[in-house]
Amino acid sequence: MDDTTKEERKRSAIETAILLHLKQKDKRSEPVAEERRKQVFRRRAIDIARIAYAHKKDKRGEDVIDHSIAVASMCKSETDRCAALLHDLVEDTEISLEFLRECFDDIKEYGPIDDIIEAVKYLTWEPGVTPEEYLTQIARADKPIAFKVKMVDMRHNSSDERNPISVFGQKVVADRKKKYRGRQDFLEKERAKYLKEKMKKEKGAERLLRNIEMKIKKQSLKNTQTTTKD
Repeated sequence: MDDTTKEERKRSAIETAILLHLKQKDKRSEPVAEERRKQVFRRRAIDIARIAYAHKKDKRGEDVIDHSIAVASMCKSETDRCAALLHDLVEDTEISLEFLRECFDDIKEYGPIDDIIEAVKYLTWEPGVTPEEYLTQIARADKPIAFKVKMVDMRHNSSDERNPISVFGQKVVADRKKKYRGRQDFLEKERAKYLKEKMKKEKGAERLLRNIEMKIKKQSLKNTQTTTKD
C-alpha cells in the first residue's frame, strides 16, 4: 500500500526531490548563530536551484545553474543574490511560487523570503505576455529587487561569456546583444517613469494631508474661541 499522502502526490518530481533533500540535509538540533543565518538562507536557495536544474544544459552545453550563480555573483545585496539564484525557477521548471515559499518555512526568519518570492513572481515570464508587458510589470514593482536582478540578468545574457561567436556565429551574437541593450534601455526608462509617478502621488498625498491637518487646526481654534465667548 502506498503511504504517500494526497498532498505529496500532487507535487512534481522536482518538488519531491527538493523536499527529500531538505529533510535529509537540514535537520538541526541547535539554533543557527545570528552571523550564519544569511549564509544558511543563501545555501538553501543554491540547493533548491541545483536540484531543480540538475542535468539541464543551455544552448552552449553548459549547466543551466551556472547562469543563475553568475547573475547572483553580480548582484550587490544578499537579498538580490538569493532572488537571482531563484529568478528563473518558476518559469523554467515545474516549481510553483507556493512551493518555493514552503521550502523556506523553517528558516523564514533568516531572510526576507516574502520580498524574494514577490521578486520571483515579477521575474516570471508568463506565456502570452509580450516583452514590453513583462518588462513593464518588473519596472512597476514596488520594491526594486526584481528590477535590479533583471538588469543584471540581461547584462549577463548579453555578455561575451554567454554568447561565444564560435557557437552562435557573429550575426546571431550581434542581434542578441542588440535585443538585450534595447530591453535594458526600455526597463530603465519604465522604472524611471514609475518612480516619477510614485513621487508625484506621494507629494500629492502629503499636500492633501497638510490641508486636512490645517482645516482640523482651524476648526479646533474656532471651536475654542466659541467656547471662550460662551
